[in-house]
Amino acid sequence: MATITPHTTRAIGTVLTASIYNADHVNHVTNVNSLFTDLLATPVAPGSSGFPEGAAPATPAANFVRLYAKTDGNLYQKDDAGLETVLAGGGSAAVEVGPTTPQGRLSLVTGEPIVKTTQAAKTSIFYVPYIGALAPFWDGTNWLLIKLAELTLPLDSNSGHTGYHQANKNFDLLLDYNAGTPRLVSSPAWTSDIARADALMRKDGIRLNNASMVVRFGTAAGDTATIAAQRLTQIGTFRTSSTNGQTEFIFGGVAAGGTAGSLLLWNAYNRVPHKTRCSDSTDSWTYGSSTFRPSNNSPAMRHSFITGEDTDAYLAIFSGRVQASASGAAFQGIGIDVTNAVEPGAAAFSPPSADSLPVATLVGTPIMGFHFLQAVERSNAGTATFYGDFTEPTVQQNSFAIMLWL
Repeated sequence: MATITPHTTRAIGTVLTASIYNADHVNHVTNVNSLFTDLLATPVAPGSSGFPEGAAPATPAANFVRLYAKTDGNLYQKDDAGLETVLAGGGSAAVEVGPTTPQGRLSLVTGEPIVKTTQAAKTSIFYVPYIGALAPFWDGTNWLLIKLAELTLPLDSNSGHTGYHQANKNFDLLLDYNAGTPRLVSSPAWTSDIARADALMRKDGIRLNNASMVVRFGTAAGDTATIAAQRLTQIGTFRTSSTNGQTEFIFGGVAAGGTAGSLLLWNAYNRVPHKTRCSDSTDSWTYGSSTFRPSNNSPAMRHSFITGEDTDAYLAIFSGRVQASASGAAFQGIGIDVTNAVEPGAAAFSPPSADSLPVATLVGTPIMGFHFLQAVERSNAGTATFYGDFTEPTVQQNSFAIMLWL
């Protein structure tokens, strides 16, 4: 880049207040007066633009660019190929820009944007700054970009209150600007595990409430507000546990029959991968039916989760020692939202009379809403033996693990 330090100062409108370089960054400039002459078409007196304001100049000579202002208040460049490029806004004209996405994350731990340890029976949800603290709000005309401190939504367990957080229901989480005092609020409960009661829409890529919505922001009877369409910024979704006013983020565990994973908080932005695993500490058990059932007939060999969009793939792996009977193979597999079937391609088998370690895998993209993945088993004929850890948990422990983005 050739840098020019003029011996005398020559005004050229509001342009060229610093170093100047040509378009290809190669040809050095040695004659300052000839450069100014090419930029402006003719030498001019200080304060003059050299051509009528708002008009584009002629295409410059090879290896030069021309800089000029237009009546829209912007600074432009024309290169030696005649290409005009806007460089910067200026004057009184406004240049509209789209919003940035929300920069925080939903969490069940105050001050911690990423949940890293099991959180059971939680009665509050937090919105915590993560990659930044900014969030966009649409005011009906313009986007407002607001810096947020941590926000808290206490969960309401009172069934007599409008919009209370009923057990085993899905709710969206949204940001409300609230006349200059932002708050974290929840939508009405979804109509089913996979269908919203109140639709969302996208504006400039940001999901907002499509119509007027009654939201809840606290635990008192009157802690509700009716918010106009497109004034709420959706940032995630959660599901209550089996108790009113509570939710959870459980990473599974090892126990007789397993300890189920339950990840009931989903972020619409800034998602990160989470892994949860459950294992059965029972030494062994038998099963002699060709009908799939939960592993060791335990619903705790399962992982439950919530998503607010049809996005992000998950990976599930179920492995464990199996000894099939002499008369038929035995299977282990993974079912989605069922306990008596496997997802196609998500089964592994042990041949007749074999003592093996089948590994079932499943990769997919979950449908929006609440779902669970279940470890299942069956024996095609005769009685098979399935093993939890067979007294050697470091070597033979069975494992059902999933990884997904939340």
